[in-house]
Amino acid sequence: MNESLFNDYQALINSVSETSELSDETLHYISMIGIYEGYSETVANQLFQKKYVYEFIRISLSHGAKIPYNQEVVLLAIEANIAKFRAERNMFLGMRESICRSDYSTLKSYSFLFDRSCPLLTKTELYSINKLTGNDLKTLSFVCPELVNEKSSEFLADFLNRKYHKNTEAFEILQWIAALSKDVAKIIFYLLDFGMIPYRAFSKTKKALIKNWFADILGLTTNGGKIKYMQATGFIEEDWEAEMLEDLRSDKALCKAYMDLVNGSKKISNHTIKCLVDLDVFYPMSGLVIDRLFETQNYRPYVIIKTLSDGYFTMEPGERGEILWPVYIAIFSGTKYLKTREYMGRNQDFLRRIQANRDYNGFSEETRLQLVSINQDKESLENVLEYGDDFALKYYCQIQGFVDWEAAAAFVEIVIHNELLRSSQELYKHTHDKLLDGRLKFKYTMNRKKL
Repeated sequence: MNESLFNDYQALINSVSETSELSDETLHYISMIGIYEGYSETVANQLFQKKYVYEFIRISLSHGAKIPYNQEVVLLAIEANIAKFRAERNMFLGMRESICRSDYSTLKSYSFLFDRSCPLLTKTELYSINKLTGNDLKTLSFVCPELVNEKSSEFLADFLNRKYHKNTEAFEILQWIAALSKDVAKIIFYLLDFGMIPYRAFSKTKKALIKNWFADILGLTTNGGKIKYMQATGFIEEDWEAEMLEDLRSDKALCKAYMDLVNGSKKISNHTIKCLVDLDVFYPMSGLVIDRLFETQNYRPYVIIKTLSDGYFTMEPGERGEILWPVYIAIFSGTKYLKTREYMGRNQDFLRRIQANRDYNGFSEETRLQLVSINQDKESLENVLEYGDDFALKYYCQIQGFVDWEAAAAFVEIVIHNELLRSSQELYKHTHDKLLDGRLKFKYTMNRKKL
């Protein structure tokens, strides 16, 4: 076909249509040629009046003109020529987007435009449809499950995450996701905001159904799959906790993943607290976990976990402090929880209170030695002798100083009456200048010269 000649012919038809009715032969010829760009809206309207509905739609689409999609003749024409529309993707999507902006009744009659033979609805169409339906589940009914892929998973998840869904709707949304292909369902599930899909509010029965739907999709037969599922939903499943307990004891990576799960939880059950205590493995934890440990009277793990979480040890004031004091002493004097004991040993106030209370009685040599970093009182200096002369020499050679003259005087008496201590040059150098009185220094020095 001569393009220049055809353009002249089209211009003539457009001109004639403005003042006259086109003949049936001309309308038929337009249909037979099958070229729709270039005709005027007036030509399109005359075609529509003479039942050339497909041709009317095509010309109107090329103009972006309004099409009466609610009329049955238009619906039938589109349905009859669906393959032709699909063959030109941009035109098809333009037509479908217009229908998505019409009304819900009209949209429902065009549901065939969203089946698996057509392109998946676009993000724009999704939100346009939702304006018409006012309901997310009705909107999702226009999404062909077989067409959802990794790329579209993202905007579908964003759509579901944009608002809070009540219990029943949230449950049905998860059911819809579970019916998608395995890979896609997995992607969307882990993109969901479970603050908007309130999983923890579901009944035990509903939770069991959801876990069953996703068991194969998310690998919920494995500990790793269970941990990831609980992290996503923000809910710790008690039955899974119980099943995993032995594996948590033997698998450090799994135990760390479980601790991260607990740390991220917004609600901690008594069952979870029991599991943490039974594990007897301690990590820095959230304030929520720490508070729950104290509330449930699990004071030993409370002190250990709080100390590890803070990165330092501090004694609590008031009634809580009195409750915890025996726990502090038990931990500090024990052989486990090395990091916690190390933090405790750095707290001078704690060490001074141990000395004041004489709670050092029964301490091992290793623990007793940690009190050298504070100024010594008379009773502490005398208690050290109970560990033997060799330990006493080791201890006295590291002490910070003396709390008062009485303690310093007691120290001098201890030394001058013990040949091993009196003869130690290291002890003399370390303690002589720390004595609080010139007379005590003189006495110490003169007794050493008698050697």
